[in-house]
Amino acid sequence: MWRSGRTLASVFVAALSGWSCGSTAPDSAPKVASIVVSPANSTLALDAQLPLQAQVHDGSGALVSDADVVWTVEDPTIVSVSTAGVVTALGIGTSQVAANALGKSGLATITVTPPPVAPTPTSPPAQAAGAVATVRVTAPSKKVKPGSTMQLTATALDEKTRVYIEKLESMVDEERLPSGDELIGEIERFLRERGNDIGEGQIH
Repeated sequence: MWRSGRTLASVFVAALSGWSCGSTAPDSAPKVASIVVSPANSTLALDAQLPLQAQVHDGSGALVSDADVVWTVEDPTIVSVSTAGVVTALGIGTSQVAANALGKSGLATITVTPPPVAPTPTSPPAQAAGAVATVRVTAPSKKVKPGSTMQLTATALDEKTRVYIEKLESMVDEERLPSGDELIGEIERFLRERGNDIGEGQIH
């Protein structure tokens, strides 16, 4: 009787062990069907950065939120990528960046272009010969009686003529003005060079 009991117990333990060894626990690793990287195509200026995002999907299309994504680049001379998926543009050209998880990969294409060229400052356009730079108004007298009128003269001057007249006025103030004939000759030479591009009008 003891022998039979012992045999029964041994069979029970052996059966229990066999059941434990033959049972299979559910696989805890998620099944990855696809990885989508966004943005899929981007253009970066040299030295610029861009964060990429990788969405890992299982066979049913559901997101696998706890998948461990590893980022790699096709050409490390053009771009680099951090463990967080931030791309840095290093050289001119095009390279693919891959997000990898559990045997699947998703790709993004990055094109690196030269930095934009700053516009060259432009100087103001040169004033055309004879273009009016200023208008000088002169009066025959500094005084006018109440109720009377005075005829004023308006003279349109181009830039070179204005500068020349201011030079003459400075010479008058400093009492360095040439004698009459010499002054007239100098003015006539200037007018011939300028083509006499001086217009006059009258203001009443």
